[in-house]
Formats: sequence, C-alpha cells, structure tokens
Amino acid sequence: MDNEQYNINILHEPRKPDGKSWRFFEIGIINVFPASAEPNVNADPINIQPTIQYLFDSELTKKGGMFSSKLSIPREDEDLDKLLCVEVYGMKCSFQPFLTELKNYGVVDLFGQDLIKLLFEVLHRIGTFMKDNTDKPQAIKNNIISMLEVWGNAPLISPMIHICVMRGVEVFLQECLDVLDGYGVAEVQSLLEWVAMEECKLISRFTIMPLTMGAIGHEITEHIKPFTDYLYSTEIGKLANDTTLSCLYGDVDTPDDKPQQEDIQPKPKTCQSRKKGRPKDVFSNYISDKAIENWLLPALHQLIDEKGGKNAVLPIAACISMGLITTPTYKAFIDEFGELTSRQNYNKYREPKRHNTADIDSIRQVLKHL
Repeated sequence: MDNEQYNINILHEPRKPDGKSWRFFEIGIINVFPASAEPNVNADPINIQPTIQYLFDSELTKKGGMFSSKLSIPREDEDLDKLLCVEVYGMKCSFQPFLTELKNYGVVDLFGQDLIKLLFEVLHRIGTFMKDNTDKPQAIKNNIISMLEVWGNAPLISPMIHICVMRGVEVFLQECLDVLDGYGVAEVQSLLEWVAMEECKLISRFTIMPLTMGAIGHEITEHIKPFTDYLYSTEIGKLANDTTLSCLYGDVDTPDDKPQQEDIQPKPKTCQSRKKGRPKDVFSNYISDKAIENWLLPALHQLIDEKGGKNAVLPIAACISMGLITTPTYKAFIDEFGELTSRQNYNKYREPKRHNTADIDSIRQVLKHL
C-alpha cells in the first residue's frame, strides 16, 4: 500500500440531538481525495449533493426501494388461546380520545379526511375483533398485525400509519383499563404491554429514516412536523426517539431553556472521596460485558437523568432483569447519576419484581431493539 496522503471534505455533518423535539437520524457525507491532486483553478466546483439527492428521491418512489418499510412483528401461536383464557370479558371503550389527540396536533389536517376515515375504519375493525374474541389474545395480536399489513410498505406513509394504528390501539386499551374493574384487567394489561413494545420498535425504526440528511428534504420533514410533534409528545414516542438517538450519537444535549425548579429538582451528583486502599466502587464495574459499556451508559443516563424516586431506579431494574448489569450499590448509583432517590427507595426498587411488568418491559424492549 502506498503512502499517499488524503484530504477529507465534509459535505454534510450530522447535527447532535437537542433533547427538545423529535429528530431523525442523520447520515454524514464526506468526500475523500488524494492530497497530491492538483486543483484546476479554471474548473467549476463539483457538488455531488444534487446527485445524492436524486438517487435518494428515486429510491423513495420504488415499492421495493432501499427505504421501503417492512413489518417484522412475529405472528403468535393461536393454539395457546385455549390454554390462556377460560371465559370472555367485556370491553366498551371509544377511540374518540385518540382522534382528539390527532386533531389537537394537526395530524388530521395533515392526513386529510379520507385517510383519517380509513385509519379509524381499521381501528374500529380491530376493536370489534377484540370485543368478539377477548378469550383469544394471540388471535387479537395477529389481527392487529394483519390490519397493519393492509397499509403496505410505502417508504414514508406506511410507517406513519403503522405507528398511528398502534398508538390508537394503545389509547383504546388504556381507556379500557380505566373502565374495567377486577376480572379482565390482567388480560387487557398484557395486551397493552405487547402493543406498547411493538409501537416502540416501530418508532425506533422510524427515527433512523435518513430524512434530515436530504433523502427526502427539509420541506418534507417540515410538512410532517405535526405528526412528529405529536409523536414526541407521547411517552413512548419521546422515549423511543431519545433513546435511539442517544445510543447512536452517544448522548443527547439537554435544552438550555429548561426552567429551573429548585423545589423538585433532584440533588446534584456527589463525588465522595474514598478511603485509601479500598477498591473503587464505580457503576461501570457492574456492567456485565465491557463491550457494551460505551452505549449502555449513555442510554441509561438518557433514561435516568432528572428522574426521581422509583422512576429513577426503573431502568436499573430492567437492566438487571436482562442480565446487562449486576446489582450496583447505592453509592455506585449516586456517583454515576446523582442523588435522585433515597438509599431506602433505591434498595427497594432496584428489584425488578417491585415494578409494573409493563414498565419493565418497555425499557427492556427499547434496549433490546437498539
């Protein structure tokens, strides 16, 4: 190999997430050329960005192009239904709260009435199937998957509708939980957990679509901003977007204009000096595999920072249940993340069994997917 030196020209440098709003994953573009190359002062500068833009735009129009959306949710074994449920339970709820959310964020105007009607027709069919088959949870899941497949794999609109369908079902089931009392709650809760996990995966994949790099263009990302703003306003949407970008970029900048609330802010991190000769008790020592430390620590900071009490310990419990970490001491926790909770609460809630199964699984699925 020769000793030729090369210059690098950065054509597009990705921006770091700001932690304030939805962001798509950006791809960096560089141009590498020999340093010995003699520049032609009479030649016009070469700009390959339009060529790249054209290639991406052409791919977006192909049914099977590089940006085509493909579902990968595994179907369930319906034979399990006869073993899981004995009798049916009633669900009488409405999709109206979901429609109100879409209206408030301008998503109804973005999609148009025809598309909105189709969306809610699909949701109504899913709700009707749930009502008639509440003793068949695996069949319900497969019905939801079939309703997602109706929308095909178009590059942009399909993943947006897939997410809307899952979000609509999530809101519907959450309302059912508020109505139900006693028998049926566990079944609805289990289905809600599955919907939330699959919705989180869809949003994570949507996050890494290279839109802001120029694949679709700034105009399109601004056009769909009502949808991404709505998505980021939801708990799962913000968690999936922030965590995905945090794992890709290493960290997410926190907003500079965040209001100071001294009465509810957690205590700052404390750096306690250790006694001479004692082994250093640091959080990274509890990570099971050092190979994952570089992405796991930033991801945990994104999930834990500025939380308090039980919620600050939830990601720790999820990681313990996944085998990603052993059980850190309270000192290791506060040295890494700050005094976000008391020693008593930490020792209590670091155990996975102390948390709601849905909360644990939502964190686990985000980390597993990434």
